[in-house]
Amino acid sequence: MELKSIKKYETFEELKADKQPVTNYEESIKNHKAFEEFIMLLRANIVTMGGDDGAKTEK
Repeated sequence: MELKSIKKYETFEELKADKQPVTNYEESIKNHKAFEEFIMLLRANIVTMGGDDGAKTEK
């Protein structure tokens, strides 16, 4: 995976003007699938983590 340099923008208009079209369809599909997989893993992680639902446990 190659890293692209991060460009800083002064205004939102600069960011909008610099949008590059996606020319590699397969690359965009692969990125989308990886993103979906990441979201599924994140959801699974949140479910298994549990959390404080307000119930107090006796020790």
